[in-house]
Amino acid sequence: MRLIIFDPSASVTSRSHRQYGENGGLSSKLTLVVSEFILRMSKVIEHKVYEFDDFRIDVDHLMLSHQGSEIPLVPKAVETLVALIEHRGKIVSKDELLDAVWPDTVVEESNLFLYLSVLRKTLGTQKNGSPYVETLRRRGYRFNGEVHLVRQEVENQLDAIAVDSFEQSRAKTIAKPGQIYFVKDWNRKTESRETSYASSAVPALEPVESPNSLMTAENESGPAELSPAPEITERPLEDSGVASAEPPTKAEHPKRFRTSYLIAASLAAILLSVVVAGSYYWRSRPATATNASPRVIAILPFRPLVDENRDEILEFGMADTLITRLGNNSAIRVLPLSSVRTFNGSDRDAINAGKVLDVEAVLDSSLQRSGDRILVNVNLRRVADGTTIWVESFNEKFADRLIVQEAIATRIASALALNLTSEERTRLQKRYTSNPEAQDYYNRARYNELKITEEALRQAIGFYEQAIKADPNYALAYAHMATAYRSLAHAGFARLKEVLAQVEWLVRKALEIDESLGEGYFMLAWLDNLNGDPASAETNYKRAIKLNPKDFQAHRGYAGFLSNMKRHEEAVAEARQASELSPMTPIVLALESQILRNAGKVDEAVLKAKNALEFEPNLWVGHLHLGAAYHRQKRYAEAIVELQKAKELAPGSYVPLSSLGRVYAEMGDKERVIAILKELEQQQAKKGHVPLHSIAWFYHWLGQNRKALDLLERSLEERDGLRANLTDKGWDNLRSEPRFQNILRQLNLDK
Repeated sequence: MRLIIFDPSASVTSRSHRQYGENGGLSSKLTLVVSEFILRMSKVIEHKVYEFDDFRIDVDHLMLSHQGSEIPLVPKAVETLVALIEHRGKIVSKDELLDAVWPDTVVEESNLFLYLSVLRKTLGTQKNGSPYVETLRRRGYRFNGEVHLVRQEVENQLDAIAVDSFEQSRAKTIAKPGQIYFVKDWNRKTESRETSYASSAVPALEPVESPNSLMTAENESGPAELSPAPEITERPLEDSGVASAEPPTKAEHPKRFRTSYLIAASLAAILLSVVVAGSYYWRSRPATATNASPRVIAILPFRPLVDENRDEILEFGMADTLITRLGNNSAIRVLPLSSVRTFNGSDRDAINAGKVLDVEAVLDSSLQRSGDRILVNVNLRRVADGTTIWVESFNEKFADRLIVQEAIATRIASALALNLTSEERTRLQKRYTSNPEAQDYYNRARYNELKITEEALRQAIGFYEQAIKADPNYALAYAHMATAYRSLAHAGFARLKEVLAQVEWLVRKALEIDESLGEGYFMLAWLDNLNGDPASAETNYKRAIKLNPKDFQAHRGYAGFLSNMKRHEEAVAEARQASELSPMTPIVLALESQILRNAGKVDEAVLKAKNALEFEPNLWVGHLHLGAAYHRQKRYAEAIVELQKAKELAPGSYVPLSSLGRVYAEMGDKERVIAILKELEQQQAKKGHVPLHSIAWFYHWLGQNRKALDLLERSLEERDGLRANLTDKGWDNLRSEPRFQNILRQLNLDK
């Protein structure tokens, strides 16, 4: 790694800018670039480098290396690490980190949590087993490594002399204005250091070899040290006619500084022309030929060409449509939208995103809508080396955006040389709707559905309704609207009996339009299980997976079914399959925690729930399942904290409240149990969405079995999900009751 340092005169820069700027055009622009370059480089005072263990951080260039090898990280990730290091040993709050890394900018908190996760994975742990980057829940973050600061200074003077004490015994270097140097040997280590501060280490300055070099050097033996600049005596200027024994000042040497400036300008012009030519060649060249075509890809959310007036829904929708088209084949694996949705910033690093997502290729695309036109740039890049596999631009009417999506999907398949079956080729070209308005409403629905909050789910259902109204034959919209209703009920935001009527109609309609729709059979399986037909439910789960083996939702749903059937090893395998298909998806990790807990793998369940919260700290489902796992470990105080947090984040759901009541019950806190029972009954009376079997459990715990059985029989009539809850050991004291046994028989649970 080398740093170019140039030491010109600011006054000459201004004068030359006026001189060359008068011509306008490229000359003026080039002069502006050179001027900025010179002004910036003239301000270089100090180059700061931190070291800890085998890691080294170049702060100015935002580079992290390990044992001399650079670790590819996006600049913001390195900035996050620098902010932690500069407060090492102290707890840095989330807000303090956001202010340090994104000053005067409003960003999603998920960006920070993503970079922290990347840093934890990159740095690993110290020799004592503790992490370098420690998360202190509800307080902040702390860097724990022992850091040494290496200051590498560059004098901003006319005569700068530096000696590389690692390569030269002694050097006397006379430097004159206009000389260009390369700072070399970034990876050397100092011999002795103190905590936080190290002895100054000054990199050697190596002159550019040139027949017109103004530098002379003299090497002598002796101890390595930084020599003071020798006194310089110069000849009189030829055009001045005046002899001088003293070194002339900058103002006395316009020719010399003009020459220096012209050297820099010429060099910058050459570099600029190389960049422009290289850019043109890169954009116009054909796709790079490779022996191994990528088989795991991520289609990132499209980003805006210009941040102003961006359409985030359109950006997500374009990506989601391509994922749907390309994701259902045996030749490649495409990550779902839920895994890539956090990489939606306009300044993202696509290659680093690909490395974080552990894929072989990324589709990095941008778009901009202007009036009735849409400009789309797509770039399919190999993650390993950053090379471009395929690049193309589309400038079409906005009304033809569905055609653009179809063209992109087809050309990606061609670029990857996918060997598709005739059925897969048909699915690739399949349009679920030809109505752009319906597609837009669907995109808005999908964007909201992924948030898993009551407000967002209800908004999603409303947008699905609009999509179906625009296109009554939009099978995919019917199926996803059914899943949104299912989520609303599962999350405890709606009464299951009312949701079931909607879901049954939507599923029937979706499969009536498209009998090959895997999403339809997934929801049909869920209905079968609620209706007490587990055999049919399993058949339909397997059918959904067969139609779309890479649908993480189908695997996740099947895992829940197997867990309720006490087939825990199979359930864990399906849950892990869902996580592999949709990595870095918080809700998938949270629900995997539930499956692991039910299987008795409680320690793993805690870790999975924590992983989910690392990606999305305000995910109430993550806090819910972390609290449930702590409850299983009898860590009651921690369980109460997590469940209270879940309750705060999802005030409309009964689920955290019910779970909290069970913790108090196990602790024997009868007063708090009664208080929670009353709150549940109030919610039930107000909204009617609390399952009666949940209320029945608390009456059973309080010893009022007759009241509990009355509620269970009503729950059976209302189809409010009783079947999945009667396998709980908490009902063991009722199992000998004839009325309870009758309920089990009706639900086929008496075997």
